[in-house]
Amino acid sequence: MMEWIDAIEKLKLLKFLEENLRHLSTLAVSAQRGLPGDTVEERIGGLNYVKSRASTMLVLLDCIPYTINLVVSFGAPPQRQRASKLLGAFLSRGLLMAVRSAVASFSGVVALLSDPQQLAALGGGGCGHDGAADCPDCNHAGLAAHLGAMNALAGAKYFRTAAQALAGRAAELERVAAAGGGGGGGGLMAAVKEVQDLLDAVVKPAMPGPGQVGEGNAAMAVPPLPTAVAMAGLRQPEPARGLDAGSLSRAAFNAHFVAKDFVTGTACLMAALDSLDGVVEGVASKEGASAAAAAARLRVMVRELEESLGSEAVVTLQRALLQRLIAHGSGSLMASGGDAVRELWLTEMEARRGCLALCDARVVGPLEASDSAPWLEDDHCCLLQATLGCWDRLAGSGSDSGACTKLPPVAVRLRLAARAGEAVWRLCTAGAAAGAAGGGSGGATRRGGLGGRLGYAPHTTWQLAMTQPLISIFATVNKALEGIKGGNDGAMGGGGGGGGGSGSQAAGGRRATTSSASSSPSAAAGPTAAAQRQALLPVAMEVVGWGLAIVSEALAAGGPDARAPLGPGGLPRSPLQAQAHPNSRWRGLAQLMGAVLSTIAAAGVDVGRMSAALRAQVVAALWRCGAALSLDRVLRLSLGAAAAAAASAGGGGAGGADYGLSPTGGVPSPRLVMLVVLPLMDGQLLPLLAPRANAAAAAAAATAAGAGATATRSSAEKSSVGGGSATARLGLLVTTAKHAAALARQLQPPAAGGGPAGPSPAAASPDQALVHMATLTLLVISGGLAAFRWDLQQQLTAAGTAAALQARHLTDAAAFRAATIRAVAAYISSEAAEAVAFALRAAATLAAELAEALVRAAPAPAASAGAGGGGGGAAGTGTGTVDVVSPMGQTAGEAVGNLLVEWGRCGMFPLNLGSAQLLACQPPRLLAAAAALLAAAEAGADARSNSLQLQRGRKALAQGLVEACVAGGNHVELGPLMHTWLAPPPSGSSGSSGSSVGCLRAPLQAALPALVKVLPHYGACVVALLREAASQTSPPPPLPELMRSSSGSSSGGGDGDGSSSSSSSTLAAVLAAAAATTSGRNQPPTDFYLAANNLASYVITASKPEEAVLVLEVEKPGPDGFKLRDLLLETIQQQRQQQQQQQPAAERAAGGAAAAGLLLQARRLAVSGLEAPLPLLRVCGNPDCGRFDSGSEAALDLKLCGRCRCVRYCCGGCQAAHWKAGHKAECARLAASGAAAAAAEAAAAAAAAATAGTS
Repeated sequence: MMEWIDAIEKLKLLKFLEENLRHLSTLAVSAQRGLPGDTVEERIGGLNYVKSRASTMLVLLDCIPYTINLVVSFGAPPQRQRASKLLGAFLSRGLLMAVRSAVASFSGVVALLSDPQQLAALGGGGCGHDGAADCPDCNHAGLAAHLGAMNALAGAKYFRTAAQALAGRAAELERVAAAGGGGGGGGLMAAVKEVQDLLDAVVKPAMPGPGQVGEGNAAMAVPPLPTAVAMAGLRQPEPARGLDAGSLSRAAFNAHFVAKDFVTGTACLMAALDSLDGVVEGVASKEGASAAAAAARLRVMVRELEESLGSEAVVTLQRALLQRLIAHGSGSLMASGGDAVRELWLTEMEARRGCLALCDARVVGPLEASDSAPWLEDDHCCLLQATLGCWDRLAGSGSDSGACTKLPPVAVRLRLAARAGEAVWRLCTAGAAAGAAGGGSGGATRRGGLGGRLGYAPHTTWQLAMTQPLISIFATVNKALEGIKGGNDGAMGGGGGGGGGSGSQAAGGRRATTSSASSSPSAAAGPTAAAQRQALLPVAMEVVGWGLAIVSEALAAGGPDARAPLGPGGLPRSPLQAQAHPNSRWRGLAQLMGAVLSTIAAAGVDVGRMSAALRAQVVAALWRCGAALSLDRVLRLSLGAAAAAAASAGGGGAGGADYGLSPTGGVPSPRLVMLVVLPLMDGQLLPLLAPRANAAAAAAAATAAGAGATATRSSAEKSSVGGGSATARLGLLVTTAKHAAALARQLQPPAAGGGPAGPSPAAASPDQALVHMATLTLLVISGGLAAFRWDLQQQLTAAGTAAALQARHLTDAAAFRAATIRAVAAYISSEAAEAVAFALRAAATLAAELAEALVRAAPAPAASAGAGGGGGGAAGTGTGTVDVVSPMGQTAGEAVGNLLVEWGRCGMFPLNLGSAQLLACQPPRLLAAAAALLAAAEAGADARSNSLQLQRGRKALAQGLVEACVAGGNHVELGPLMHTWLAPPPSGSSGSSGSSVGCLRAPLQAALPALVKVLPHYGACVVALLREAASQTSPPPPLPELMRSSSGSSSGGGDGDGSSSSSSSTLAAVLAAAAATTSGRNQPPTDFYLAANNLASYVITASKPEEAVLVLEVEKPGPDGFKLRDLLLETIQQQRQQQQQQQPAAERAAGGAAAAGLLLQARRLAVSGLEAPLPLLRVCGNPDCGRFDSGSEAALDLKLCGRCRCVRYCCGGCQAAHWKAGHKAECARLAASGAAAAAAEAAAAAAAAATAGTS
């Protein structure tokens, strides 16, 4: 290489190159537009001279920087010194200006040669005959393609070299300023001048000087180097498709490295901009005139650099390069806005052929099996930084430059970011099994880009997830929303939706007039800005969602032993790759989790009051990016890390996990994850049920349901990131339910003397963090169940299915239920229904344990009489309250009440969970615990507290208690059971007897004063139910006994006494007898069932408790009739009489302690895994399983029990533990019951439906 250095110096090639480029650029401008005094013949002659000499000069320009950089990097010290000096001469102002002028003017020549009309104006471009095949001048298209490729390649390489030098000098300036060269010292000013000289030569527009050709002619203005190179890159003509493989290979190679060098140069300019910003901040803080002058000069440099990066040509090429990345990830092209986007010919060719041009055998010849593109991931990451990162940097600069005026509108930037994030995710996960990557798609292989044939090879390094600047692109979209000032900033165009999937035409509008970000949404921006922010919320949430998907997948796939990506020889491929670090995944994850909420806040949207149209768009956007799956992975990572930390600290694994707010080893704590998930669940924004593909499919499902047929599910259910497994798509609900089971075990009281854990007023208070975590978990599960139900009902209503079912089966409840089950099968699978049942069962167990723990630890009212203004603390911590206010402002009682509402409504339209699944939730125990908690709170300081949170919690608990009783009493099969539980107990029996008759009467009577006080009309409903349950004229039907005594609290949430061989037949007999009673075929329904049915029409249908006040007008005719309003007044009168007796404090204390005696924690319904199986659900069958070491529960390597083939286990330890806990008694009966065969049949039907939907 030193021979090249000698030749460059001896032959004075740099001076020769500068003179020739100046001369050629003048001739090129003359050929295009003509200079004053030029004739047509002179222009034709100049064009011919350019065609003959330009390629030679460009080849020389392309070779010199490669030689110099090679010696600078790897030569001996003396050689490096010579090469560095030569590099300075190569980047002299004279040569820089010549290169800028030549690259820009040659781009015009390429456009001229590609335009037959312009050539005709010049007499055919100088050709003297009519298209002879052997005349090189006639092949204008070929000349244009060759000259355009060489011009772009040489210009991009020179741009990269100049930008790298500028970044180096800016970094040196930053070191000088940090070392104390500030205050206007000579060292600082010299360094500033050195940077300014090079920066002016690179990015400052220039006019021809005095004595130069074109002096004073605006057409001869020399554009900045980035602009000139961008124009050259955009004007590369596509080579003829009939070229041989060698020529096409060279063309593709050149086009690819033009893009690569342009991206590298842009990234270097951004690095220089960051360094200058740091110097400005440091120098501006110093005193003195010299410091002020230096700061002013630096600000001008920053503004000039920003304007060059924000020029129209640069932005247009950046968008075209992003289109190529998107095409790599999807195999199709998209328009990113309402205005046209110029695409590179290389992008179109790769999309058409379905593979990278540099890996296409039709371009580069036969490929070996080991050939791959290991550089592609780093190239894409650098591209994201040089496009989306550059735009964010310019939009948030806050300077007075005009750089932001050329940026794409906010809507376009967000849509490009969403599609680019999706493309990177597809390429990262291409070919990876779902179990390996934690996606949970049932083991299916994921499709990569370009029709599934492209992925990051030989393996994904997850570079984006390890690079903080790239993560910030996805985590700071809230700033883009905050920067919208109104007018055309958002450029909403066709609406604010996130756009379709890859390849769809995204809506857009006019270019933005300003995009500078502010610290918060301006209140004075007006409704236009607010409307634009809200309209762009869906696509902004999708951007965050794709970032979360990439980072969470990287953590699930790489684990704690992941290494930073490196190139050949163990060296980084690029400066950006050198910044990658595995720890950035955790920091990025925390940043993205915060971005979920900050983006909603930036849009100025209240999730509880969001319009239906906007909510639907947000749900669709979050479905596309698999937000629920990503949050599932994050929660499992968090729970696994918390359990590991507890185990290492001697806490015994998950049982001793710390559920505080502090992160564990950089991992977001489970509580932090839940705090992000909760508002999404409450706002029904997190999609757990796939949106319908189209209205026609929904109408077909409605028609099939009305005809009694079973329709196949929509293909939209299988189009999300998570694949076709319902366990995977509902993984967040399943994981939260599994965590709920672990919390329930921690809340269980210790058994005394080997016997059942009896009620103890002096029981120790549960840990405050544990109570808060249990509350939060219940709220998340309840919100998820509510969102799932609501979404299903909305889809059924929109399709007309609900109306069709009601019209067809208006008077036949059993037929309506059966038809509903068939109709719902068109929307959700049996596996999804099992996931809902699993979550409801685990949450009911946790709610019962939580309520019982608070009741057992309730403080004595006498001791808390002076704490009337308290509230908000943990039980027994000095506040004197029974209920606990969590940090998010919701109480444990509110969480229990919400779960009770879900238990009642999951058994109704549209979900219609089976009666066995509802009974597996142990409703008597749950209702008794809720009633006891409400009674204890009424007897304690809660009733006298002025805490709004406690008051709201008691109201929610009362609402849930009443709705569950009404819904249970109105149920076709559970109604007679609820009648039995509310009836007076047999004479002579005690409340602790093993009979279920009257087991709930005493708890509800104890809670009645609080019910009447908090929600009077709801309290009246309970009075009516208790009155009808005690009616002698319509007694409860005789049913076999289901209640069993338990030796301890069951962590399984409903296993009960599963060892009884007759439990299955008993439950079947009970349900059959109950259905016969409510159907009225043999005898009229009981008054209790009719009353519950009447009350349900007011209570269950009300959107909030206040709307159900009309229930007070309900009356029962006949001799034993009543009017609900009169019952309420009578009850209130009785309570006032009791209050006038001025009950002593000791009696109040006894009443508060008696609430613990209302609990039924030692009694269970005999509903085991045999009566309520979950054969399709991919979840470990061991209720005590604490494994969270995979991306989703479905991704665990679950093995079926070899005998019954109905229960799955994640490991042999879980199988052995469950065998001892009760599966031993059930396994043989499960095998004999044919449950495995039924599960296999259901799985086959689901697979057939999936195949039909795909085809």
